[in-house]
Amino acid sequence: MKRIITLFLTLALTLSLAACAAPDEKADDGRLQIVATLFPYYDFARAIAGGRADVTLLLSPGREAHSFEPTPLDAVTISEADVFLYNGGEGEYWVEEMLDAAGEHIAVKARMMDYVDALGEEFSEGMQGADEHDHDHDHSDHDHDGGEEHDSDEIEYDEHIWTSPKNAAILCRAVCDAICKADPANEDFYRANCDDYCAQIEALDARFADLCESAPRKLLVFADRFPMLYFCREYGLDYRAAFHGCSGDTEPSLATIKFL
Repeated sequence: MKRIITLFLTLALTLSLAACAAPDEKADDGRLQIVATLFPYYDFARAIAGGRADVTLLLSPGREAHSFEPTPLDAVTISEADVFLYNGGEGEYWVEEMLDAAGEHIAVKARMMDYVDALGEEFSEGMQGADEHDHDHDHSDHDHDGGEEHDSDEIEYDEHIWTSPKNAAILCRAVCDAICKADPANEDFYRANCDDYCAQIEALDARFADLCESAPRKLLVFADRFPMLYFCREYGLDYRAAFHGCSGDTEPSLATIKFL
């Protein structure tokens, strides 16, 4: 199935590029072309570039990240990037095939999960997927031998790595490194912007730390899959499912997260 997807993307890219009236015109303006799959990296790049680059968010508002499938237009957008920023992992299983098919001319590719220590997904009682999850599985010591196509998926990493402000600052600097590599002439400008943005993240981190330290209770209650593992680990918070065994029509459509 994945080979079929690759062939489709290659064909779609070829036809789309052939249909362009003047494929070189976009490069003539000299502006850096940055494409990010997810909003956090788009936001970092936009703040760092400061108007000196065209920054494109691939998954525009309203598009579901967990079931995203790239379109032929997405393939063209990625192929024209100077810098391509993506999260990696199971949620973006399509990226490597897309880069094989359409990423030949991308100067800098940055997989964000390579820059921080990813945590294995954790399941509490009542959480969607908990019944199928082996609670005794050791996520920290996993055998990657065997040549499986997606070894990292077997560990079931939690991919919401940016939810920890400390991680966010690291990722922001990784984005800056990628942009500077693609456009070294403006490195001082980019790094100054990055320093300003990271200072804001660090201030937010301090505020969260103070709030969590003084909170009388440190429990988050949520529904469905939980995306805040890194945040909770960072500030010593606990979390539990609010709806036990919920499924089908009884499953809530929105997560409820609050201090108790």
